[in-house]
Amino acid sequence: MKRILTSALASAALMLVFGVGVASADSISLNSGNKALSGSPGPYGNAVITFVDSTHADVTFTSLSGFLFGATASVDLNVNATAFTVSGITGTNSDSALFTPGPYTSSVAAGQEVDGWGKFNFTIDSFDGYQHSATSISFELTDTSGTWTSDTDVTTGNKDGLLAAAHIFVCDKDPCSPSGSATVTGFAAGNGTTEELPPPTVPEPGSLVLLGTGLIALLRRRLAPRG
Repeated sequence: MKRILTSALASAALMLVFGVGVASADSISLNSGNKALSGSPGPYGNAVITFVDSTHADVTFTSLSGFLFGATASVDLNVNATAFTVSGITGTNSDSALFTPGPYTSSVAAGQEVDGWGKFNFTIDSFDGYQHSATSISFELTDTSGTWTSDTDVTTGNKDGLLAAAHIFVCDKDPCSPSGSATVTGFAAGNGTTEELPPPTVPEPGSLVLLGTGLIALLRRRLAPRG
């Protein structure tokens, strides 16, 4: 029993040191606008893909200041799977509690046309317009037809090489105000350029080793026979 407990604690310490099970993420910049957004240059926001495991990924679209996601095709993604499901769709608006994002409906299909950017196989629509827009929309993807190997494997370029898109509201005020309005709406897309996000901050390896060593020593002392 002593040997089993000591081995288990040592394994736990090693997992702390080497960061076993840490999820990775990839950020897609929504930096290209269609003709409707020509007077308001991007970037407009980003889509962060977090690889959870071989069949699950979390996705969060976040707008930059002065822009919102809303209405038809609020956010769009080209998912690298022939069959997949979506769950946990939520939207928030950080600029004011008076906005009421959503409710949302989603569409998984062979191709949904997004104005100026071609077809994407997954789209989220938001109810109504400006008052129901969001600064952030999140959801979880489940691959039911195969597996993914990394965050960059979750999406694939459409025929134009684009991974993500969004319906952008350009606010008449910055930050956006529920008493204001959208001066123009249009669609922005990611041009296929992705940025690998750094892993979550963890304690320095030296500190983790000391912690694990200390825990093992403490356990051995407690299990040692008393004379």
